[in-house]
Amino acid sequence: MLRELLVTNLVIVERAALSPGEGLTAITGETGAGKSLLLDALDLVAGGRASAELVGPRGEACEITADFAVETARAALVQQACGIAASDGCFILRRRIRNDGRGQAWINDTPVTVTALRAAAGQLIEIHAQDRARRLAEPAEQLAAIDAHGGLTAQAEGYAAAHRRVLDLQGETTRLAEGDRGSLRELEFLRFQRREFDALAPKAGEFPELEARHRLLSEAESWRGLCEEAGAALTDDDRSAARVVGRLARRLA
Repeated sequence: MLRELLVTNLVIVERAALSPGEGLTAITGETGAGKSLLLDALDLVAGGRASAELVGPRGEACEITADFAVETARAALVQQACGIAASDGCFILRRRIRNDGRGQAWINDTPVTVTALRAAAGQLIEIHAQDRARRLAEPAEQLAAIDAHGGLTAQAEGYAAAHRRVLDLQGETTRLAEGDRGSLRELEFLRFQRREFDALAPKAGEFPELEARHRLLSEAESWRGLCEEAGAALTDDDRSAARVVGRLARRLA
């Protein structure tokens, strides 16, 4: 019997807790409230196919926990299926899916593979969904069914994990290559600076002389500006000295 289902950050569900108890439990609500997501959560914790799109916006992972109370005979079947013994007559299945598509699974706080999680859930959960048959038209479901029929589920999961590892390594290779290109650009810039520095041919003890020349050039620039102002005052204005003298000369002529 499912005693409790806890769902955290699954698509639009920030946090939900369901304790159905014995007998029939009906879940009602408006369209879009997340009723179907509770079934999706059960499917995930039962080892269903996961993807990064299931992770909601409130964290880097979503997590589903299902707590089952079982009788002794059923507990033996679950243990035979997954290799994990019941704890106080209970099996707690937990699954976490990260936003990079990777995931983790536990049974009674013991890390397990998704295959083991699916084997245990097969003795605890049976899901009948309205659109279950239509999913058989999806290529992913067909591949999963073929893998399961051929007993290749573990190999397929291993291949998927290896493929993710290859993608990670390719990304790391790209980052390292970009880092190398950045280092080469920095090295070329340093070489350019070295060439410029060598072209200056600095000599020991010439810094005081360079400072004196710098002050002289700075003062020369100031004097140049003053001379330009004086020249403008002498010639460029209507009241400049040159024009005043010219007017006086014409009047005295």
